[in-house]
Amino acid sequence: PALDALRAAVDRTVQAARRAAELAPGQAANWSALGSIYLEIAPFTTGAASAAQEAFNRALKLSPADPALLTNLAIAKGDDAEASTLLRRAQEIRPNFALSALELARLLGRQDKIDEALTEYRRALTLAPQDPALRFEVGLFLIQKKRLTEAQTELEEAVRLAPNFSNARWFLAQLLEEKGEITAAVEQIQKVLELNPENQQAQTRLKELKTKAAK
Repeated sequence: PALDALRAAVDRTVQAARRAAELAPGQAANWSALGSIYLEIAPFTTGAASAAQEAFNRALKLSPADPALLTNLAIAKGDDAEASTLLRRAQEIRPNFALSALELARLLGRQDKIDEALTEYRRALTLAPQDPALRFEVGLFLIQKKRLTEAQTELEEAVRLAPNFSNARWFLAQLLEEKGEITAAVEQIQKVLELNPENQQAQTRLKELKTKAAK
């Protein structure tokens, strides 16, 4: 019943947005809103990504120099070859638009273009230096690419910006353990437990690390 209620609510939202676009088709904002709704449900709704592309394309015909629309259309296209072109065009129009840099970094990362992806991540960080979630994402990307020193810097900054960021502390602990800095890893897991005292996984992890530190 809860799932049915959710689906009904989503359907109502889509229909309302589509109705607004039909009533005022000359308003780019209406098509953009419709596209954004489709984009949100695309991960679990067949055909939503294509519908989002259609809506964003309609919006772009009315507002062709809108970097947010270009970026959203690129997201809807996923790994399509045109996505990179759209994101670079958005950057040309508004060089200080962090989202286009971030999405381009993600796209390049999925294509395993590591250095190019890092360039775009760095650009996004320059534009949004106080965003702990962005620092965390860059840190995870660097961990995946075995660039542990750089990853540590980003995760430590994420924790500095958001001391209650448990996920950042968890992965920082993993990184520290991999580098052999067990005591520092213990400190991070202890902080995670202070924030989440009932977390059984963290309790187990702390015991494992303490045992490792005692050897």
